[in-house]
Amino acid sequence: REQICSWRENDKMNNKGFTLLETVISISIIGVLGLIFANTLTQSLRSQNKATLIAQAKQNGNLILNALEKDIHAADRIVCVGNNSNLVGCTNNATQSCGDTIVIKKGPLYSRYRFVALAGGVGSISLEDSLAIDTAIADQLYLCTDTTPSTGISYLTNINQLNGISVANGVFTRQVSPGFNDLVSISFVVNSVVGAGQTVENSLIPGGVPFSTTVGVRWKKPKMDKL
Repeated sequence: REQICSWRENDKMNNKGFTLLETVISISIIGVLGLIFANTLTQSLRSQNKATLIAQAKQNGNLILNALEKDIHAADRIVCVGNNSNLVGCTNNATQSCGDTIVIKKGPLYSRYRFVALAGGVGSISLEDSLAIDTAIADQLYLCTDTTPSTGISYLTNINQLNGISVANGVFTRQVSPGFNDLVSISFVVNSVVGAGQTVENSLIPGGVPFSTTVGVRWKKPKMDKL
């Protein structure tokens, strides 16, 4: 009988379950573990998103450089470089001119590239092919300072505000050396995807991703253009 009573008492103790304190401690531990897991997952997603944005910026920047290099290298001559010369790193002298605009001549056609600021703070590079020439003007240097857009304007970047990119600090620099073909240096910075916002995971490296290159004109110019 004593053994039966002892067994029943032990059975009652075993069926008591968790106390309130044990339940609170268990919930607290689960909550802490959940927060740690959520934070780790968030950091991983942020890093992955940032790496994707940087890869997109590099891809777009290289496409821009390739397009500019190809066109400038194939040009018969550089007509002018100029327009906005109040740019960071821009120095004009007897052998060098720089600005946000370059005009090249290929055969009978004139093309103008220009770093431009569009609506919504988006920066891009415009291309105007087959520019109309004022035959009453002896040279075509005015094409660099003319800000009237042509009808056939296009852009080298995706300017969509949801998934496009923004180009900033763009400078064309032309180096002239007597007896040698012109050299054109191109530099710019690609910033975050336009519609990505300014959160940590949607920002690129500080200042954006820089790009630069130098390309020579294929054909020797018949004369030196002066600004």
